Amino acid sequence: GSKFSDLFLKFLAAGTIRLWRVCFHRYNITQTVGQLKYQFTPGKHVRHKILTWRTDVGKSATNSAFVIGRKIEKVLTKRKDVRDEWQLIEDSNKEPNAEDIREMRLPDRISLTQPEKNRLVRFAKSLGSELNELATIFHPGTIRRWIRESAEKKSARRKKGGRPRTAEQIEKLILKLAKDNGWGYCRILGELRKLGIQSITRNTVKAILKRNGYDIGPNRGPGTWDEFLKRHAKTMWQCDFFSKKIVSKTGLRDIFVLVFLNVKTRQVYITPSTYKPDQAWMIEQAEAFIKHTQDKKLPCKIVMHDNDGKYSKPFLDVFKKTKMKPHRTAFRSPNTVAFVERFVQTIQQECLDHFVVFGHKHMDLLCQEFKDHYHLERPHQGLENELIQKPPTKKRKKSEPKVNTIRLSDVRCEERLGGLLKSYSRVAA
Repeated sequence: GSKFSDLFLKFLAAGTIRLWRVCFHRYNITQTVGQLKYQFTPGKHVRHKILTWRTDVGKSATNSAFVIGRKIEKVLTKRKDVRDEWQLIEDSNKEPNAEDIREMRLPDRISLTQPEKNRLVRFAKSLGSELNELATIFHPGTIRRWIRESAEKKSARRKKGGRPRTAEQIEKLILKLAKDNGWGYCRILGELRKLGIQSITRNTVKAILKRNGYDIGPNRGPGTWDEFLKRHAKTMWQCDFFSKKIVSKTGLRDIFVLVFLNVKTRQVYITPSTYKPDQAWMIEQAEAFIKHTQDKKLPCKIVMHDNDGKYSKPFLDVFKKTKMKPHRTAFRSPNTVAFVERFVQTIQQECLDHFVVFGHKHMDLLCQEFKDHYHLERPHQGLENELIQKPPTKKRKKSEPKVNTIRLSDVRCEERLGGLLKSYSRVAA
């Protein structure tokens, strides 16, 4: 019924209607429609570019255009210059037609504000393939890119919300307590409280343990053999025999050597070799080993041995007199003394198998040289590739940088037993 609405419908009937854009660009008017503001400058084209909707009169877009036209009309009719212009148009029977509309040209580059872009994205994201026909001012690919960027921003905002994750260091501490002690989540929570960590709850501790494959309950029962060895490794020694055929004056003979090894430090004590390990010789070697531990101040409370008949009662009584507890392993269970068994394999494969031994003195020399190499020069995987006995070195100054490369001329090779045993070190500066 109003003049402006009728005029707006005529634009629609011409075949092209631009929603959120007023064709009366001759007047400096700022109108708020919904959440958008539109600025119209006299004598200039409208600095607006939304979607170009192509439709016929009577379809759904007509109603939207009519409602927006009525809202803008309420402002325009309050302007005297607008009313005068409308009167002139009515008097002269000048009505805009399709040609007039086509003459309206937009600038080469049109910019949208962020609120306008957000509103365009909200209406355009549900159009699907129809966007290719409806979008004329902007390329459909540009509008789809805006839609993707808007979705990514919403996803990023969603991720920021919620409860913050547990600090990485606290999570590592919880796993360390569970691994080292076998505690349940309640005991671990108590230890955290002792350390002043109050922000962790029981459910958080349970979730961390489950996520990393730990049982949330405490480990009960006698425990495993590995746990027993770790508990007593520092004061536990294992002993075992090994033998080798040597060339003597009377022909090939078996010679025997007794080895003691500390489970924690991997230090070894090798006895002199003998052709006949009788009871007297065994007692003598037991007393020599005890004297060695006392002189070197090496702790020893448990001596483990297998079921060999050479470990007689008088031999074991020597240890009991010094408050050392001999412990016999189960029948046919060499894994219970696996550490000393592994040393026997190492000395045989890396040293003794490469020699033809002549007499017990030759045997003692080979064993002594390998023992020095084993203690001072050979890195050990069980000790994280460290040496058993580290040589004394001067303390480096804090200002000295760490070196990641080395020249071949700075590397020195030391040999034992005719080059069979080799070790490498850096040449002193």
